[in-house]
Amino acid sequence: MIEKVKQVLSVKVKLILDEEKKRELLRLCKAYKSAMNFVFVSSFEKGKKDFRTLHKAYYRILRERFSLPSQYAVNISRKTATVYASKEKWEKLPKRKSLSVDLTFNRTFSIKPDKRVVSITTMNGRLKNIPYLGWEKHYEYLEKGRIGDPVLVYDKASREFFLHVPVEIEVEKQTPQEIVGVDVGEVNTVALVSSRGHKEIVPRTEEYKRAKEKYQTLRQALQSKGTRSARRKLKKIAGREKRFVESFMHYVSKYLISKYPQALFVMEDLTGIRERRKIRRKNTEEIRQSNQWAFRSFQSKLYYKSILYNGISPIFVDPSYTSQMCPVCGYTSKENRKSQSEFECKNCGYKEHADIVGATNIMIRGLVGVQDFYQGLFVNQPYALSYGIEQAPTSLSGSS
Repeated sequence: MIEKVKQVLSVKVKLILDEEKKRELLRLCKAYKSAMNFVFVSSFEKGKKDFRTLHKAYYRILRERFSLPSQYAVNISRKTATVYASKEKWEKLPKRKSLSVDLTFNRTFSIKPDKRVVSITTMNGRLKNIPYLGWEKHYEYLEKGRIGDPVLVYDKASREFFLHVPVEIEVEKQTPQEIVGVDVGEVNTVALVSSRGHKEIVPRTEEYKRAKEKYQTLRQALQSKGTRSARRKLKKIAGREKRFVESFMHYVSKYLISKYPQALFVMEDLTGIRERRKIRRKNTEEIRQSNQWAFRSFQSKLYYKSILYNGISPIFVDPSYTSQMCPVCGYTSKENRKSQSEFECKNCGYKEHADIVGATNIMIRGLVGVQDFYQGLFVNQPYALSYGIEQAPTSLSGSS
């Protein structure tokens, strides 16, 4: 029997709407946002934060005051409870900022992937047979996968509506032939070390550096103006920059899963990554660049692509002291890390690029964690410390 591994993807498609239908959906988005913020304000001080309590207290109010269909009133209580549950303690009142609506598959939302149309329940009945556009591969996922509850999103800049549809895909599970430790860098994008002895550093491309400098210059100029038009322009630039960074992360993650198709990727659990890295850095510009690198977003892309294309689920390990511990003798000290790029063990004298040391320790922790499960598969492929470092391509050309 072939074993399967599941992966949930977020498929984004654009809705093709006339002006009348746009107005109807925008009215729904505004009512949904106002209703959710009403629940936040009303429930925050009263301590009503679980779904059952919120539903009982606000269901009728949401139906009558905001004219929302039944399922949307239920979804607001459920979503509000989920937001509250995401933190142990809320110091500040939560707020819904986006014009978006949580839909329910086969209730407020239905889809015909073969015809590429959807229908959505509004405050004034059902909008049927709405065409959508997306990436060709996404059409395939929608046809073959198991569809979940989507989110309807209004983009103010383009004045267009998009659907973010979760789709569960099943792929054939593969047995990895090597383990690759992935260290997310601050100067370089990532460093990798394989159990087969391969070492590699993937730098920021020149295109990436130039683009980030351009966006930073534009931001500073517009912020100094402080006008309403400047603030509108800032929002547009923020959107462009986010899309550019997302594209770069897709490029790097696709490069890695293509180059290491039989790899079990091991990554750090990066909870609290920004706080830890801010403390370690002193240069203001380097702090800014580090904060703008979406660590977890990159990891999520590598994670789902590895499952989707290679059938192998990556794992996460404790990141403690990966940049300070010598992979040869195990001696751990801050003094081992001479600079951002230099590592020299004070105990045994081992020297290496600091990012490679981090990736090596991550790989070793992954190796220890899965060795029993894979019954010695990696023992015959030991890590060789003498291997040279390979430099990844520094151009975005040919990426997708």
